[in-house]
Amino acid sequence: MATTTFFRPLLPPTVTNPELELYIHRLSQFLAPHFRLLLRHLSNCARLFWMIGESLTESSKNYSSLFPAPQQLNLSPYSLPVPVEEQVKLCTRKSKEKIGGEDEAVVPQMKPGFDPSKGGRPEFYFDEGAYPEQVDWIGQKNQIDAAKAAGVKQIVLVGSMGGTNINHPLNNIGNANILVWKRKAEQYLADSGIPYTIIRAGGLQDKEGDIRELLVGKDDELLETETRTIARADVAEVCIQALQLEEARFKALDLASKPEGTGTPTKDFKALFAQVTTRF
Repeated sequence: MATTTFFRPLLPPTVTNPELELYIHRLSQFLAPHFRLLLRHLSNCARLFWMIGESLTESSKNYSSLFPAPQQLNLSPYSLPVPVEEQVKLCTRKSKEKIGGEDEAVVPQMKPGFDPSKGGRPEFYFDEGAYPEQVDWIGQKNQIDAAKAAGVKQIVLVGSMGGTNINHPLNNIGNANILVWKRKAEQYLADSGIPYTIIRAGGLQDKEGDIRELLVGKDDELLETETRTIARADVAEVCIQALQLEEARFKALDLASKPEGTGTPTKDFKALFAQVTTRF
């Protein structure tokens, strides 16, 4: 009755019922082979996991170059991916001074000497490294190339409406053709082969989202209407939905919203994207 000792500790020491002892004995005889088989399987599994671990360790030595390290996927606006250590250096005060300070790196600067009392319009310029051609074209192109090399499955790119009008006021700021370079990057993405969604937002507003009816269009048609603005929160929501819905892939759309209190707040984003038929 050696197998009985496996179950005997489960019972209080005062239990001496012969029938119960016989039941425990028979139960032990029945279960013992199954426990031995279970232990054998566990032993085999442990050996298999050890072999897999050894194989992966050896393979990683040979194939690690095929998979970029996480820090290599951090993207710089102006160049190909740079190591984290270099990005830390770029965040120092000295580096920020070189590119125009804390908040001035990617916005136009007003040329000194403008006097509003004399009429006329101010003139603008961009700091070196912050021209739209460098940021909106070269920077985005490098990011698209890096994403493609890393195997990114989809890119959602937020642009601006107005790109069909070469004389749009935004293009005249610093004579930098902001929308021209944005449009060039959008075309590059559309031709890249990566699944994409291009969202050309209207005038951005710092208002609550999810309470307006959203409108989609093409070729700046919405700019000819009274509904040319959209809350930043709604743009963010559309971006998230675009990553989840097949109907949003390989499409480009203009995005605006009706004024709050008119229309029905958009909830069915699948239907919203289904309205879009343009690839660029």
